[in-house]
Amino acid sequence: MDTPRKKLEQRTESETTHEHQQQSGQQQTVREFGSAEEMLQHDAEQTNVPEAVEIRLKRSTTDLARPPFPWWKRWFRG
Repeated sequence: MDTPRKKLEQRTESETTHEHQQQSGQQQTVREFGSAEEMLQHDAEQTNVPEAVEIRLKRSTTDLARPPFPWWKRWFRG
């Protein structure tokens, strides 16, 4: 049989768990996304890119070749 002390400990434990869930619910907001792209865009807006990574990324993208003219510009170039 459960002693009164054990019941009190169980009740206190469950109350503490419930209070913790309420507090964490207040701090975190749930957000649903319609697609993976929306989730990634939101994450990108919230994440700060380290300066060293930003510099390396800019350097690597400046060395890329320009894409060829679109087909319609080649046809009407004249």
